[in-house]
Amino acid sequence: METTGDDRRARLRELLAQAEAGHQAEVASSDPDWPLWYAEFLAPKLRALTCVELSRAELVAVLVHIDDEWEAVGGAAARPEPFATFVADRLAERYLAAEGEGLSLYYYPSCPFCQRVLRAIARLGLEGAIELRDVLVDPSRRAELIAARGRATVPVLRCSSPAGDRWMPESRDIVRYLETRFG
Repeated sequence: METTGDDRRARLRELLAQAEAGHQAEVASSDPDWPLWYAEFLAPKLRALTCVELSRAELVAVLVHIDDEWEAVGGAAARPEPFATFVADRLAERYLAAEGEGLSLYYYPSCPFCQRVLRAIARLGLEGAIELRDVLVDPSRRAELIAARGRATVPVLRCSSPAGDRWMPESRDIVRYLETRFG
């Protein structure tokens, strides 16, 4: 039986809930090194679930970035979902592919991080398969990005499917996703 993107997202949420419960059992107070503990717990499980090879160091960096996002949107006081669900959803955005996705890259040509993604698209022969949306040339594309992500930071890969849109930030994550899916 094939595992769907929704099944994998649910499994990610379960893994993050397990990590949170295990970490809370491990430490009684706020732990500034929580990303290290989570990365140690999650790295081997994420490899099996996403087919993406992340080192613990890369995963720590991603977790810190996600934590910064959580704080930027107001943390627990402003979010209806628990932190573990927020993290799982952000990991799913970055690393889970959905079948039948349409892909659009929000970028601008002079951005070095965008250039990294554009080189990967060319290397993989995906020109024409991914719609390029220059946010400097087309203000409506910039507005779409801000409406969806709350900021205009690029590059961002929009993965559109019947289940809805996913927005994948970070050039390295986008390249890894494209290489895993099309490489």
